[in-house]
Amino acid sequence: MITILNPALSLKQDPLYIFVVETLLEVSGLIYRLVNRTPCDLAFQYNSRNISGVKYVLEVKGYEKIVPFLTGEKTANSPLVEIEAERLLNKCKHIFPHKWMNFSKWPRSSPFAIGLSHDVDRIRYYSWSNLVRLWLNRKLDLGMNKTIHYLTHPYQDPYFQIENLGLEEFKRGVTSTFFFLTIPRDRYGRRYKIKTLSAALAELISLNFEIGLHASIKSKKSVKKLNREKEILQRIVKGKVNGVRYHYLMKNDKFLVFPDLAGFLYDSSLSSSKIWTIPRGITYPHQPWHRFLNRKLQIREIVLTVHDMALINGYSFNSQFISRIIKAKGLLTVLWHQRFMAPQFENFTRQYWDIVDWGRREKGWFATLSEISHFCNSRKSILSVPGKDILRSYSKIDDLDLNQSLNLTPPQLMGKGVVNKISPGKYRLNFNPGDVVKW
Repeated sequence: MITILNPALSLKQDPLYIFVVETLLEVSGLIYRLVNRTPCDLAFQYNSRNISGVKYVLEVKGYEKIVPFLTGEKTANSPLVEIEAERLLNKCKHIFPHKWMNFSKWPRSSPFAIGLSHDVDRIRYYSWSNLVRLWLNRKLDLGMNKTIHYLTHPYQDPYFQIENLGLEEFKRGVTSTFFFLTIPRDRYGRRYKIKTLSAALAELISLNFEIGLHASIKSKKSVKKLNREKEILQRIVKGKVNGVRYHYLMKNDKFLVFPDLAGFLYDSSLSSSKIWTIPRGITYPHQPWHRFLNRKLQIREIVLTVHDMALINGYSFNSQFISRIIKAKGLLTVLWHQRFMAPQFENFTRQYWDIVDWGRREKGWFATLSEISHFCNSRKSILSVPGKDILRSYSKIDDLDLNQSLNLTPPQLMGKGVVNKISPGKYRLNFNPGDVVKW
């Protein structure tokens, strides 16, 4: 097991570079013992001076190029942080061929993860306000009988699609996260009353889908308003709401402190509505650096990478962009509004199901955004070994694969969990809270 000098010492308490090193260690899955005193095996530093008692030193200067991304200043078209984390892991394997250990990034060593999501902005095409707008723009070309039917049967409206979409995903064996508004009206017009969708939300929950908050624009600068919207949704679903995505998304990280203070497990708002991109250069759900507070937040940010809005704005479907994420074993976070599953959006519907079916064929791990965040939190909690050669689990985590040097002894589990050998040097762990693994 690799011993690492505390980055707070080796980096001379530079919080920004400590954050970079901690993020790279987490993404790589490297298992390490952290010490505050030398001698130790490995240290990170920002200058070329030697540290006494340290066997190997990695220069943080090599990671300078990802700092502008991780700190929220830039976006990228490839997962730069995951690529650097993989280089760090491979370098440690080379330096410590008989001591390295690491956890898989995703359950069962899945080659990548997919988080499907749907923002429920509008649920009716045949509404009075939309009919008036179409009439004013001289685009009203609807049969009278059809119009009357949908006006009197709103849950059969082509835009509704909530239950149909959930059932179709359930048939394909995948799950997703639905983000719902709780404010019935905003500056762009009437939306919907969340109470009227109680039955639809209950059916989604019964099928193991996640319900998240689609926060209003007004709540992006007010933790009080954000908490109020969260409480409304929690009363409807009769349970905890873990995730939030702001209406119209966000381009910078200034707002992130508010969902952090509101106690959300994750946010998934960072993105561009015009193109597919990777905000911060990282797809792995990470605890973001807040530039104005100059510290790391507790909430995890799941950046949005693939969405239908860009296609509406003229962006072409980019399979190479998706391939770059998959090659880096990243997370493909997909947003498809449920209304674009309506018959008049046949092309969008086909593209969405192409992504889903492709992910299934390639053995990707499909999970709700909340499940992905919980997995990352549980994985992080056992990456660092406090003292002896033991790992202690503080929460339940399933199908986490452990890879290690072939000369190391097999892990032994003490507790109610299970360790199964998959292949030489590879073991599958199922942890319960309080379980201990030792060598």
